[in-house]
Amino acid sequence: CCGLVLTDKFIENEADKAKSFVESYKKAGAALDTETAKQTAGKYFKQSSDVLDISLQWISFDDLDISEETYTLLTDKVKKYGLSDNPPTYEEFV
Repeated sequence: CCGLVLTDKFIENEADKAKSFVESYKKAGAALDTETAKQTAGKYFKQSSDVLDISLQWISFDDLDISEETYTLLTDKVKKYGLSDNPPTYEEFV
């Protein structure tokens, strides 16, 4: 799992830039094909081709919005695995 995080300060002080950045980020994700994703991941993560193939079977970049339902699933896992006892609410995070 990964996420794009912008600070409240940046969003408040640079609203137009923040909006443009997020829109561009989502467009790039929608345009990304599996082979390009694999090449890029291989460059930065230094994993074998087999590991990248397996990972990219369940990783998708075409919808980079996080729904409240998906966020709840994530926070349940965060609690289950002891990463945080009190993760932020969906409203606080998004």
